[in-house]
Amino acid sequence: KHNFINKNGEIISDTWFDFVYNFSEGYAIVKLNDKYNFINKNGEIMSDKLFDSYMDVKKYLDNLLKK
Repeated sequence: KHNFINKNGEIISDTWFDFVYNFSEGYAIVKLNDKYNFINKNGEIMSDKLFDSYMDVKKYLDNLLKK
């Protein structure tokens, strides 16, 4: 399982993920139970929607950041 730590060495999320991707523009894509989502730097899951693939959540996040 994977998680992130902040600059103080503290784990940022109570959830441990199957896989995590690097933060970009304040968000990181995460995988849990074969579904994808994204979190902010506070470790909060940012979407109620679950995505089937990395590319699905990446497209959603890219569109969200364009607004």
